[in-house]
Amino acid sequence: MSWIPSVITLLGTLAGAIIGIVGAIITQNKSFKRQIELERNKLEWNELQNNKNLKFEVYNELLEKNGVSQVIELDRNKPMDIYQFQVGNYLTCIRPILFKKFHVLDSDIQEKVLRIDEEIRRCEWYEDVDEDDNKGFLDLYNAILRRVNEEYEKMKISGIE
Repeated sequence: MSWIPSVITLLGTLAGAIIGIVGAIITQNKSFKRQIELERNKLEWNELQNNKNLKFEVYNELLEKNGVSQVIELDRNKPMDIYQFQVGNYLTCIRPILFKKFHVLDSDIQEKVLRIDEEIRRCEWYEDVDEDDNKGFLDLYNAILRRVNEEYEKMKISGIE
């Protein structure tokens, strides 16, 4: 019976060692999961920043080309100085910029660009652009430009430049 204290000591030591090992494994596992989550968040944030940078590259190029390509021209031959949407200039100068990185554009801008495309196809089918079509083009294109300018304003307000 003199061995009972030795067994109790041995069992206590083993129990302490097992509890210590299990505790270390659990702690290490939680730490590893936390590290994975931090890395995932970092990757997502980097991707968002990259997409935001790409989006503003498109917006910068769009505004630059808009200033020189005369997509909207004043038609002084009309009685009230009507603005005309120049489909050819849009197709050659603006549309390629928008579709170069279409996936990073805001969804409402994507929708407007696609609506302009639909309207152009419809006008090509009928081989005519009437005043209502022209007004529709102007409204959609101006809405895109307004939205781009709103994005720049939001960026200024948030303090990110």
